[in-house]
Amino acid sequence: MHKFSNPITGLLPIAAVVMGALADSSAHAALTYSGDISPTIAPTTWTSSTIAYIGYNTGDGLLNIDGGSSLTVNKTYLGYASGKTGTLSVDGAGSQLTSSTFYVGTSGNGTLAITNGGAVSSFSTILGNSAGSVGSVSVSGAHSTWTSNSSGLLNIGNLGSGILTIANGGTVNSGTTSGTILGASIGSTGSASVDGADSAWIVGNNLTVGNSGSGTLAITNGAKVTAASGSLGSTVTGKGNLSVDGAGSQWIGNSLSVGGAGIGKLFIGNGGSVTVTGLSNLGGFGTLDFGANGGTLNTGGFYAAGSQLSGAGTINTSGIVSDLNLVFDASHGTAQSFALNGVSVNLSLTGANALGVGYLGAGTLLITDGVNIASNGGFLGSKVGANGAATVTGANSKWTNSGVITVGNAGKGSLGITDGAIVTNTSATLGNVVGSSGMVSVDGAGSQWINSSSLTVGKNGTGILNVSDGGAVSASSLIINTSSRMTADLGAGSSLTVGNGSGAITNNGTIRLAAGADAANGSYTPMAYGTLTGTGSVQALGGVWNGSAHTVTVSDAATALADESKTIDLSVNQRLLVTDAASGDSVGLGFKGSTTPTRPDNLGQRSHQRRAQPVAKRSGIRSRRGQCLGLYAWCRLRFRRPGLSIHADRCRLQAVRPGGLALRRFSLGQIRGQRFGL
Repeated sequence: MHKFSNPITGLLPIAAVVMGALADSSAHAALTYSGDISPTIAPTTWTSSTIAYIGYNTGDGLLNIDGGSSLTVNKTYLGYASGKTGTLSVDGAGSQLTSSTFYVGTSGNGTLAITNGGAVSSFSTILGNSAGSVGSVSVSGAHSTWTSNSSGLLNIGNLGSGILTIANGGTVNSGTTSGTILGASIGSTGSASVDGADSAWIVGNNLTVGNSGSGTLAITNGAKVTAASGSLGSTVTGKGNLSVDGAGSQWIGNSLSVGGAGIGKLFIGNGGSVTVTGLSNLGGFGTLDFGANGGTLNTGGFYAAGSQLSGAGTINTSGIVSDLNLVFDASHGTAQSFALNGVSVNLSLTGANALGVGYLGAGTLLITDGVNIASNGGFLGSKVGANGAATVTGANSKWTNSGVITVGNAGKGSLGITDGAIVTNTSATLGNVVGSSGMVSVDGAGSQWINSSSLTVGKNGTGILNVSDGGAVSASSLIINTSSRMTADLGAGSSLTVGNGSGAITNNGTIRLAAGADAANGSYTPMAYGTLTGTGSVQALGGVWNGSAHTVTVSDAATALADESKTIDLSVNQRLLVTDAASGDSVGLGFKGSTTPTRPDNLGQRSHQRRAQPVAKRSGIRSRRGQCLGLYAWCRLRFRRPGLSIHADRCRLQAVRPGGLALRRFSLGQIRGQRFGL
């Protein structure tokens, strides 16, 4: 004798004996049940509107569906109350259960077994729903199937523990829209094992192993799992482990993230393989171990550092972002093989995936000798603490990107385009997140950086863009944010074109236009654009900026010898060429122009130095007192021995040559706007 709560009112218990076997029609060839189930009427009378409880409130419950019988209900709860166990089996060819919502281990313990060709179809299923609950599903035997239909969710370990076992040729199909999760919430655990040839798990959407809880997935002995995408350790509390072990064992998907925000561990060993058509990404807390006997990762793109790899496996990829020193030149083509921490990597660039260096640590990329490298994006300095530097140099050398370029994503990145090389991409960002920095230099006639979309110099980090010696940069729009700058020299044809000459520049940082002492007098238009807005400044060094006409007017350069004092009026001259008479070498200095004549103050007087108008706090030449004096050098100072000192205020400059002064000319692109201390 067993007692049941009324499923409609939930009031007084109803006494009923619910033990028996039914064989009243061909549709219910064999339904056996016992224990605490609800409704208390025979399951042969249950319909598609029935809410079924097995192991309800007062005790454990059991329902067997076999002999080719079928049952359709609205919702099914196994182990509904805490401490209660509900057991359901679907056994044999033709035996079927259809339930829209399925809870296996609601607050108690639930077990579902599908064997010998049995079939279960559900819309949304949760295993281990509440804290302390346990839900277990096993699908075993050829033609045994469990289908979690359409947009329904399959959640293995919601707040409790969920276990899925697929063996001996069993098959599970799950969620095409909502996805499948092992270990959904903090404190939950979800585990799945797929074992044996012909055993398969087909996931129509994302398969998450360790969302906020802990998840494990083991694929062994020739079993196969396919998913639209996969994620191991999705959130900061998530822990996900995926093991593909043994010859013929496979995981196949479009993308795989290992250790996104949480901890992810991927093992591919003993002949197992993982195939990813898109990107395989090892996050900051992700690792990949191939074991002593090795396995294979075949992937479209691969983001990882060598320090995250172990074992003796093989990676075949058509794109890579890592801590490497990559060279593409006349001797090193688009197909290369190398080792990352003992793991063999076969790289064959196709242009369909990204290319980059400086993932967790340092890396360099060189494209030269007229080689054309194609990728769908570029990343330099990906993670915090990373440093990635790329150089594309020489006539006909090209880096062609069908996607974005990020120079300094969370780390430090630099890109040099020199001597007639060309880089193309859609949009680009220099200094993407807080604390990052990105620098791009485009130097030399014929050198081009072509952005078909927007260019952001310093998004949330710091960005620097230098255009020099005839280099050219183009973009549909340009944004320069706080603490970032764009510098272009005058006289050699350097140019910036925004929106084919009619685009918008938003400048909240600094635009610096510098005329060297050897630039010809006249009017220059280094920037072609439509509108210029923002709170930043435009600084003309060695000339005077006209914002209405978009021009810089350059006048004569004053001259001086290294051992003499020189006074200049910044409303007349904004350039000074200082020559060392002994060697014939010279150094040029550019000043920010003044609209009124300047007063010849006494050299070195501290009060006057405080009133000086510096070019910028981040550039110029410092005096020995450490004060920023408002100078900008487009040539690097070089010494045979120390001793040169340069002092200046708003109107006067003096260069002292205490014997053996040597000066050497350099281009603005080589200076890159850096500060020089004396």
